[in-house]
Amino acid sequence: MKAKVYVETTVVSYLTARRTRDLIAVAHQSLTRRWWKRRKRFDLYCSQSVVREAGAGDATAAQQRLAALRGVPLLDINDSVKELAAAIAQAAALPKRANEDALHIALSTVHGMDYLLTWNSRTRRFATSWPQLPTTTATVYRSSARQRN
Repeated sequence: MKAKVYVETTVVSYLTARRTRDLIAVAHQSLTRRWWKRRKRFDLYCSQSVVREAGAGDATAAQQRLAALRGVPLLDINDSVKELAAAIAQAAALPKRANEDALHIALSTVHGMDYLLTWNSRTRRFATSWPQLPTTTATVYRSSARQRN
């Protein structure tokens, strides 16, 4: 059985981004593209939140991001997800602009994802401070749902 991976918006952003001279961005792009070539080893998921974020901004770039997400199943943003996202936001005293980050963490947890794949440092910081999501690497987090089973 393949591991289930929730793909957050920053991943497709780096995947489809134009080349840059920023060394950190170049590294993120390179690692993301290498991982994406191996994505068939995993069952990928995202959400309407990711689609909405990916579709924003420059029209050409948005088209590329949305094309990368084509065929990736969407997880439902149900009441359990909303409740957990609110609890994460409150417990971490997140600013309003970080509510989407809490939503990504909640989606991954409620839907039993094995990993949350992100380059968002705010999401990583909050995920590592949330006790049910222990860190497995710098950018990938194991969901608590699998550990309870």
